[in-house]
Amino acid sequence: MNEGLREAVLALQRQCEEHGKIERELRKVCEDLRCLVDERTSQLEEEIQSRKAAEERLRSAKKDAEKKAQDSRSPATLRPTAALFAHEVANSLNGIFACLQLLDMKAQDQGFGDPELKSLVGSATEEIKRLGSLLKDFRSFVQPQNYDFEPTDLRKIIDEVIAEDRLLYDSVGLRLKFEFPDTLLPITLDREKIKQAILSICKNAIEAMPSGGVLTFRGYESEDRIFLEISDTGAGIPKGLEVFEPFCTTKRLSSGLGLPIVSQIISAHNGTIDYVSDLGKGTTFKIGLPAG
Repeated sequence: MNEGLREAVLALQRQCEEHGKIERELRKVCEDLRCLVDERTSQLEEEIQSRKAAEERLRSAKKDAEKKAQDSRSPATLRPTAALFAHEVANSLNGIFACLQLLDMKAQDQGFGDPELKSLVGSATEEIKRLGSLLKDFRSFVQPQNYDFEPTDLRKIIDEVIAEDRLLYDSVGLRLKFEFPDTLLPITLDREKIKQAILSICKNAIEAMPSGGVLTFRGYESEDRIFLEISDTGAGIPKGLEVFEPFCTTKRLSSGLGLPIVSQIISAHNGTIDYVSDLGKGTTFKIGLPAG
């Protein structure tokens, strides 16, 4: 009996030792797994941080590339080559224009009364004038401009602008409206540059109302700024057209530089310009300028 009990106890001890050995091995395996998981987690965290840093560098490089692309299209970047380009094109246009005049004179001297030839010479002459106008706009856009600022009455400038083109407004059946308070604070402006900007906006308005319409000038003061709104009842501006971007235009004979030049002039006055437009109903340009 004692011998049997002893054998049972020994067997139980052996089992406990086996269980202990298995438990130690399991603990070792668990510890190894924990170390492996910790190591892999650390590696993943490093990879994530490395990827984030790479993505940030990529975003930064993309921004730099976009900025360089914008800078390469800016007027300041174009200025070194603008003078040479404008000079060469102007010379060529003058040469072509002189040749056409000479051709027309010789045709008249020799008694050539060919209407088709006269029409061709006239069309070529008009195209040269159009290119000359485009060249003038290009020069104005890319070359530095001088500004002569002085205290000015905005309403008087509007009156001068209207007086210059009054006959044109009447001829196309345009009705003019003015909405100004009795007094407006004077503003420091370059009179000629602001007149140029207003004339350019009015020119677009006239083109948008070939069958007549209403052109409204509205001036008012708000938060130490003087605002001028110029509204037409024309066709409106197509959605998606960036009117202040150079060369963006839907008009066949337009340079696409008129409104970008207007934007430059307003910016030089520390002002703002924006517009709202509704197709088929009209457009309103809003100019804000510092008062005083």
